[in-house]
Amino acid sequence: MSKHQISPPQYYRNSKTWKNLIGKQGKVIGFTTQYVQQSHAVAPKALQLAIVEFVDHTTRLLPVALTDQQISMRTKVICVLRKLSKDEENTVIEYGLTCRTI
Repeated sequence: MSKHQISPPQYYRNSKTWKNLIGKQGKVIGFTTQYVQQSHAVAPKALQLAIVEFVDHTTRLLPVALTDQQISMRTKVICVLRKLSKDEENTVIEYGLTCRTI
């Protein structure tokens, strides 16, 4: 990669909005689970969303990274950058902000 090109993770880390959120800790003040039907052949996929309140009293709706620990009210979480799509040849790998329990 030349010095004029930038990888997707570097782009998102340099983004002002995301840069300020990565590593930021907060607590869950609301959450829900949505079920997304991807095709008729497979069972719906569960997607958890959480409303996170940070120390500076700002809030943000974020997807929850899959972990063994269940999300509940007042669960402490941290914002992380996660890969959103599977690796496929000749495609850009998508990244996004999610939260995970700490």
